[in-house]
Amino acid sequence: IISLLAQVLPTSNEKQQTKRITSSNTGAFISGLSLGVGLGCWLIIESRRWRLGERVRRFLQDERDRTTSKTLENGIILETLVSPITSLTATLDIRKITLPAGTSLTKQRSRGVEHYLVLKGTCTITVPNDNSTEATNVQLSKGDGHTLDPSIERFVSNTGLVEATVVRTTDGGRPCSREGFDEGVVKPPTIVGVKEYVWSALKGWRVTKADRES
Repeated sequence: IISLLAQVLPTSNEKQQTKRITSSNTGAFISGLSLGVGLGCWLIIESRRWRLGERVRRFLQDERDRTTSKTLENGIILETLVSPITSLTATLDIRKITLPAGTSLTKQRSRGVEHYLVLKGTCTITVPNDNSTEATNVQLSKGDGHTLDPSIERFVSNTGLVEATVVRTTDGGRPCSREGFDEGVVKPPTIVGVKEYVWSALKGWRVTKADRES
């Protein structure tokens, strides 16, 4: 009986070998699990970093587009920088932005055309020379004399057309109107290349083309 039990029951060496195999399998499982978790976390971090990098790249591209001059179809070079709007008066850096009446300023970002603003103005603003860095304060108003309020963005999106008057306020020039114009400062009838109200400091727009309106 003792001999049979000795043959059936595992010896101490077999027990140690079984423990070593079990420990080895457990260690391999834990190592594989740790490697999988680590790889998954790395993939998640890299994907988020890629998305963040893509957002940064788009922002930098928007900034480059915002400060890039474009030659329009009529040969006019236009460059404007728009500061964040905090009131009804926008501060614009005007270089050379006299445009024909009915020109459509199309605002386009990297993900496609958002919407556009047409200014059928009654006057134009000129600066002493094309290389001037003078900042000119202008105020937009509809043709009926009412100043544009913050709802202009919705108004423009719905109609696409604004009858606008531009008032020069930096050199003491008289406001331009349909009835009279300050000679040497304003000339009828043209529209002024003014970028749309920008409510976010991080959003930049660029003029891509000028379309004639019927």
